[in-house]
Amino acid sequence: MKEAVRQLTARLLALLAVLFAVGMAMDRFMPREVSPPAALASGITALGLAAALGLAKRQHAFRWTLCLVALLAGLANARVHAPALPAPQSLQPYLHRSDTLFEATIDGPPDFQPERIKIPLRLHRAILDGVGHPVDGRVNLTVKAPREQWLNGERLLARMTLKPLHSFQNPGGYDYVLAQARKGIFARAYLPNDRRMLRIIPMDTGLIEGVGTELARRIDRFRQEARRWLRERLDAHTHALYEALLLGYRHEIDPASNELLQRAGVMHLLAISGLHLGLVGFAAHWTTRWGLRLLAPAWLQFYPDRHLALLAALPAVLFYALVSGLALPTWRALIMAVFAAAATLTYRKADGFSLLGAAAVLVLLLFPESLWEASFQLSFGAVAGILWIHPKLHRVPSKHETNSWKRWIQGLLRPFVEAFKLSIAATVFIFPLLAYHFHGISPAGFIANALLVPLVGTVVLPLGLLSVALFPVLETPASWVLAAGAVSLDAVWSVISFLGRLSWSYLWVGNVPLVVIAGFYALLGIFLAPLNRRHKATAAACIAFALLIFGLLDSLSANNRFRGRLVVTAVDVGQGSSTLVQFPLGTTLLVDGGGFFDDSFDVGRHVLAPFLWHQGIRKIDVVALSHDHPDHRNGLRFILSHFKVGRYWEGPLPDTGEDPRALSPLARRRGVFEEKLTAEVPDREIDGCRVRILHPSTEYLNHRWDGRDLNRVSLVIAVDFGQTSVLIPGDIDASVEALLPQPPDSVKKTLLLAPHHGSASSSSENLLDRQRVTEAIVSCGFDNRFGFPAPAVMERFRNRGIAVHRTDQEGAIRAVSDGTVWVIEAMIGED
Repeated sequence: MKEAVRQLTARLLALLAVLFAVGMAMDRFMPREVSPPAALASGITALGLAAALGLAKRQHAFRWTLCLVALLAGLANARVHAPALPAPQSLQPYLHRSDTLFEATIDGPPDFQPERIKIPLRLHRAILDGVGHPVDGRVNLTVKAPREQWLNGERLLARMTLKPLHSFQNPGGYDYVLAQARKGIFARAYLPNDRRMLRIIPMDTGLIEGVGTELARRIDRFRQEARRWLRERLDAHTHALYEALLLGYRHEIDPASNELLQRAGVMHLLAISGLHLGLVGFAAHWTTRWGLRLLAPAWLQFYPDRHLALLAALPAVLFYALVSGLALPTWRALIMAVFAAAATLTYRKADGFSLLGAAAVLVLLLFPESLWEASFQLSFGAVAGILWIHPKLHRVPSKHETNSWKRWIQGLLRPFVEAFKLSIAATVFIFPLLAYHFHGISPAGFIANALLVPLVGTVVLPLGLLSVALFPVLETPASWVLAAGAVSLDAVWSVISFLGRLSWSYLWVGNVPLVVIAGFYALLGIFLAPLNRRHKATAAACIAFALLIFGLLDSLSANNRFRGRLVVTAVDVGQGSSTLVQFPLGTTLLVDGGGFFDDSFDVGRHVLAPFLWHQGIRKIDVVALSHDHPDHRNGLRFILSHFKVGRYWEGPLPDTGEDPRALSPLARRRGVFEEKLTAEVPDREIDGCRVRILHPSTEYLNHRWDGRDLNRVSLVIAVDFGQTSVLIPGDIDASVEALLPQPPDSVKKTLLLAPHHGSASSSSENLLDRQRVTEAIVSCGFDNRFGFPAPAVMERFRNRGIAVHRTDQEGAIRAVSDGTVWVIEAMIGED
C-alpha cells in the first residue's frame, strides 16, 4: 500500500511538471488580455462549486485544483519572462552606431569556433564623450583572431559596432531572432582581433559577486587550458571530438563530421548529460568509499561510507558540470543527481519520474524560454522514454543459458543488448521531436547506439575524463591515458563514419505538423496504458482516422489554393537568389538555390528545403541554375541530393569537372535528366504557360563574351501567362539587358526579379521600359556589405511607378497572377 501511494504521488508530481510546461506553451496561443491570476480564481471557484453541488468528489476537486494551479503557474511564468522584441529600449539607440565604447561583462564561457571565438557580453554602459549611459541587454561578439585569453566573468571595455540580429524570413523556417531573444541576446558585433578590447577591474564588487566572478574565471581558465592541452596532443579531427565530448566545445567539429554524426543518430553522445555526470560521480563515489575503508575505517562506525562518498561525489559532479559549460542537458542531469543524492541521504527511495519532473520545473523557472529549444525537449523526452518504455522491454522473456561459455557470451553481450533497449526506449519517445526539429530520422541510430553507447561509456569517456583530471598534476601519465582514449575514439569514429555513409542511414521526412506530433503521443499513451486490447484498438483507430482526415484536408487545401494561377515566390536566402515558380496545374520550377560563399552554412538544407517542405513540395519538376556562382548554386546541392527532381537546366558552358561542388555530376549520379539551354531552344508550354529562354545565345558565347564574367552568361528565363510575365534574369548587367528580346504583344505586365540583387550596373532603364516591368522583387541579404539594392536602381523604379518588394525587409515574397494582374504579398506570419 505504501509503495502504491509513493508511485501515485510520483506520477502526480510528474503530471504537474508536464502541466506547468503546457501552461508555458499556452502563452503562444492565449490572448494577452487573459490574466493568469483571474483565470486561476475563476477555475478554483468553478471547481469549488462543482464539489459543493456534488458534481465532483472533493478529493477529485482538490487534484483538479492542483492541476489548474500548475497549468496557470506555467502560463504566468511564460508571461513574466517573455522576451522583449525587437530590443530593449536602452539598446536601440546604439544599433548601427559606429565604433561605440561599451563597458560589459563576459556573461558565459566563450565559444571557440574554427578561426574565431564568440564571446557573450552583458552590456552595462555606453560611454559617449566620457559620459556613461546605462544599457541593458546581451550581445554576441565575434573576434576573428584573439591574442589574449578571455574568461567568463571578466569586465572589459570594447569599442564595437552593434548590429541587429536577423532571421531568414520564410514560412516554416527557424526564427533565429526569437531564439536569441529568449536568451536575452539582441545584437551582434564583429572585431577582426581583440586590440579594441581592454580588461578592467570593476570598482564596486560585493563579496558574493566577487567570489562568484573569481570562481567563474578559474573554472573557465581550467576549461580553456584543458582545451589547449587536447589540441597540442591530438590531431585536428580527434581533438574536436574530444573537446565536444569532454568540455562541451561543439562548434569546432567540421560540417562533414556533423553530417555523419547526425546520419548515424549519435549526436547525443556529444551532449554532456547523465552519462558524463554519472561517470564522474561514480568515480568520486568509488574512490571515496575505498579511501575511507583503507585510511579511516574508524569513521565508518559513526557514518555510513555510502553517505560520506555521496557528499564527496556531489562537489565533483558540480565541478565537472561547471567545466562542461552547463548546457541544458547538463542542468537536467545535475538537478536530478542532486535530488537523487538528497533522497539517498535522507533514506528515501528516489523515483525517476519525480526527479525528472522536479528538474523540468526548476530548469523552466531558471531558463523559462528553454522550453522551445530542441536540446530541452530532446533531453527530457529521452529520459522520459527510458523511464516509461524501458521497463516494459524487460518484460520480454529471455532464455537463461546454463552452459558456462554461453553464459559468458551472454554477459559479454548484455551491455550492448541493454544499450539497444535504452536506444529503442529513448528514440521511440523522441521520434516525432527529432523529425520536427531536424526534418528527418536515423534508422542507423538503433545500431549505432547499441554498439557505441557501451564503448563510449566504458572506454572512451572514462579515459578522456581521467586524462583531463590528471593533466594539471601528472601531465605525462595523463598523455598516456589520452593516447589510449584517442585510439578508442578513432575506433568509435570508424563505426560512425561507416554507418553515416550508408544510403539508408538517414531518412528526410520534411515538415511535421504539430497535430501529427500530438497524435503520435496520444497513440503511444494508448499503447502503453493499462487498457484491454479492444479499448486500445478502438481509441487508436479513432486517432488514426482523425489524423487521416486532417492530412486529406490539409493536402486538398494546399493543392487547390492557387489552382489555375501562376505563383512566383522569391525565397529569402540572404545575400543570394532562389525563385520558385508554381505553374497553374502544379508543375514546379526552382531557379537557383542561394548559398554562402564558403561551406560554413548550408542554405539548401537549413533554409530552402524547410520552406519547400512547409509548402508541401517534395518533388520538383525542374531545377535550373542561372550561373555557377556560390550564392546561386550552393543551396541546390541539397535539393538535388534529397528531393525527387525531374529535370536539371543550366547554361551551355562546358562542365570541366574540376569543382567538386558542381551540380552537373550530382544530377547525373541521381539520374536527373540534364539539359544545357541557350536562347536558340524552342519555347515550351507548361500548364498553359509559355517558357522562353532569352539568354545566352550561341552567338553571344562565341563572339561577345570575355570568357571570364559568369554573370553575363546567366540563364535568363521568362514565363508568360496571359497578359502577365515573370522575368528571372540571374546576375546579368546592362550590356546583356540591352540584348534581351521584347516580350510578346500579349504581355502587358512583367514581374522582374531584379538582376544581380539590385546592383547599380543592372536594372537599366532599357530593361525596365522594353520589358514592360510593372512590379519588381529584389532578392538581397539584410545589411549586406555590397549596399544592395543600389540607390540608383531604387530611383529608377520610383521614377516609373514600379512597386518594389525586398526580401531583406519583407522575407519570402509571393506573387500570384491570374493572367491579367499580379498580386504580391509578403509571406511572414503564414506559419
